[in-house]
Amino acid sequence: MLTAFENANPPIPEVQANKQTLLPMPQILIVRESSLEHDLQYEARNDDHMMQVVVYTNKGVVETEQRVGDRLQAVLRAAHDHIMASTAAQAAQQTLDLQTQIDQALDTAQQNVIESADAAMADRAITLEKEIGVGMEQTDMYSDFVMNPILRLSDAEMLE
Repeated sequence: MLTAFENANPPIPEVQANKQTLLPMPQILIVRESSLEHDLQYEARNDDHMMQVVVYTNKGVVETEQRVGDRLQAVLRAAHDHIMASTAAQAAQQTLDLQTQIDQALDTAQQNVIESADAAMADRAITLEKEIGVGMEQTDMYSDFVMNPILRLSDAEMLE
């Protein structure tokens, strides 16, 4: 039974080489990214032998369809590290973008609350001015009216 990954990516043909050509370390190591976003192509070249390894990835995780030998494990680790660093950098940037959006939304909400409170206090002052028939600027109890709109009877009598 094939997995979804195997259906999307057919198996890589097996590397045909004898064990004598796999033993020496490659003298030239060429690392290239392919044009696809998550496919990386790594090439290890020896004097008389060239071997290519294509590393297929699925959302930042290195997936290999076959074992390619101990001496190419460093290449696979480099591919994994490259993908993980790229994924981490993208995640960090997305987090910063989201944090900026959240900060802007909180600032806007705070400003709206302040403006609403100012408007409500101004409306309450006008209502009180109409109820007692005296301009708020003519009384020393302006802050009492705004902060505590329910007055005792004796306070209301003092204003008349």
